[in-house]
Formats: sequence, C-alpha cells, structure tokens
Amino acid sequence: DWIKTGKQPPADTQTTGKLMVRSNWQEVRKELGI
Repeated sequence: DWIKTGKQPPADTQTTGKLMVRSNWQEVRKELGI
C-alpha cells in the first residue's frame, strides 16, 4: 500500500516472532518450514 497508494504504515509495527539463538536455530527453522 505504501508504494502503490502512498499510505504509510504505522511507525511501530510489532509482529509475533521467536528469537533464534544458537541453541534453538534448528527448531525455529523447522517451525518456519525452512
């Protein structure tokens, strides 16, 4: 929308996510399907 119509997104966009660290990187990749 920002590029097409010039509608700027909210300044603070929060998403659900999971922190990937060395101890759980394989698990996180598996959950994401990569």
